Amino acid sequence: MYSTYPKNPWNAREFAIPTSVKDGQVQDFLMVELDVDRTRDNTAHIKFVYSSEHKQGHGSAAMRELMDRAKKANVSLSLSAWEHGKVSASKLKRWYKRLGFKEDKTVQTVLIYDPS
Repeated sequence: MYSTYPKNPWNAREFAIPTSVKDGQVQDFLMVELDVDRTRDNTAHIKFVYSSEHKQGHGSAAMRELMDRAKKANVSLSLSAWEHGKVSASKLKRWYKRLGFKEDKTVQTVLIYDPS
């Protein structure tokens, strides 16, 4: 994953997934930070997701690409939805669930994407 996308030079675990390209130039991107999920085997924890453009479908497209790559690698994804700016935690949680994440049965605040 990290070798595919441009990395943040100040944070090696953070990378950008292009979401809007016009005339060969990236117009917008989704910033994602991944880490090892220390509580689950074969799981990457999404620590941070940021899209500068909301309600354009860019974030959904980039998350689906990330989920597709996780599926191909047979790796689960975990995350916690937390309020960020204008988007409430409950809205984020609904968005992640529409994408295919499910609530973790052991930790209520955690959502899991299991590609199997």
